[in-house]
Amino acid sequence: INYASEFSATDANNSGSPLSDLYNEMVKSYEELKNFKVGLVIGKRSGQTAPEVTRAEGYYSGTTALLLKHHLISVENLWAGKAALSDSTYGFKKYLDTKNGGPQLIQETTQGFERMHTQINQLQGIRVESSIDSQNTAWNTLYEETLKFTRFIKSEMSAVLGLEITYSSGDGD
Repeated sequence: INYASEFSATDANNSGSPLSDLYNEMVKSYEELKNFKVGLVIGKRSGQTAPEVTRAEGYYSGTTALLLKHHLISVENLWAGKAALSDSTYGFKKYLDTKNGGPQLIQETTQGFERMHTQINQLQGIRVESSIDSQNTAWNTLYEETLKFTRFIKSEMSAVLGLEITYSSGDGD
């Protein structure tokens, strides 16, 4: 079965449709970034009393910020429709551009990605255990930006595209 053809042939957005499944996986990946790669590390998860830097991805190799950056890039590429092995540029961004309210949401989402990249770039080359102590402002600002961004990728995007979140993110939003 050629899933690309099946995916392209349907315009359904109901639960279980290819578009809905792809959207939910993108949001789930973003939630993992926000909650576990940032929130858990700096102690912002429910029930935490302190940062847990040793649970950071890439802790022992010192590549936490780099891995975080690449995770964000992968979410952004899926949203923008950038594919590694093709020139395809059809993604959620292009789909949003056809919807009422979509162009404004594209602008706000793009700015949100830029703000998160700026914060991650401040953490590049610094081991996570050092940056939690000396640059916790950058980590906290990054976490705040991820929280703000949730509105665009979960609430507003799902409303504009008529999609629903069909998994439990467990964070109450």
